[in-house]
Amino acid sequence: MIQGPIFITAAHSTKLQRLGLYSGDKNRIHLREEWVAYLAIRLAYHLSKIHSEKKKEEAKEESKGSNLVAAEKLASFMVWSKDKPFNKDDIDPNYINAKLYPQSHFYQGLRKWISSLSENDVPFHIDIHGKIDRKTDRNIDIGIDSMHQEWPYPDKGSVFAKELDILSIEYINNAFVGVKCDDMDVTGVTECYLSGYWGAGILTMTTQAVLLGVPSFQLEIPRSVRKALSLDDDLLRKLALNIYNLYSDVVC
Repeated sequence: MIQGPIFITAAHSTKLQRLGLYSGDKNRIHLREEWVAYLAIRLAYHLSKIHSEKKKEEAKEESKGSNLVAAEKLASFMVWSKDKPFNKDDIDPNYINAKLYPQSHFYQGLRKWISSLSENDVPFHIDIHGKIDRKTDRNIDIGIDSMHQEWPYPDKGSVFAKELDILSIEYINNAFVGVKCDDMDVTGVTECYLSGYWGAGILTMTTQAVLLGVPSFQLEIPRSVRKALSLDDDLLRKLALNIYNLYSDVVC
């Protein structure tokens, strides 16, 4: 659904064919990651609701009590149905080469979303992923390397990418203060293997967005944390609020 300048995506909510079938490498099917579509949709909902509430409060202050204001939607989303039959021609858009990516549903949706924005809209893309529960931590990997490697505005890219990197950790951590999964703290990290950037001719969804001038990162969320977010809508709203604040304070 396209309705605002923050774009939340979750391609791995269904099984997708990895690039191997078309590159001569070993065939690989990327399996479905539970709850990612739900989290993307609910995050978009909460982001738009938080935005609406804040706009109404601002309008009340300006009009001395009047609440007759309709705030615009803030967040769009794009997810893949978990019930869609597997089709080998549906290439995983998060691991794709320069030849194939313009054909992907994600890239077409990305371009459609960008074309819907007004001059005053500030775009921001967040890609939701799932990872396994590791033995030693419940870190959320903030895959932001595409910003460091490919941000197309070199005059400000380095400073902007570093600021977004540092503050994304702070804001993600704010969302999970006091929260534990399997007796482990939930924390955001940007120095991680699942960095959102592969290079060597392979494009992730965040790389594709960044190349078009859209600030972007991916969130690789452990299974137990995804489950907790899916069961606790207040916690999910708290995550949305911190993403909203990151967008307002850094991206805008």
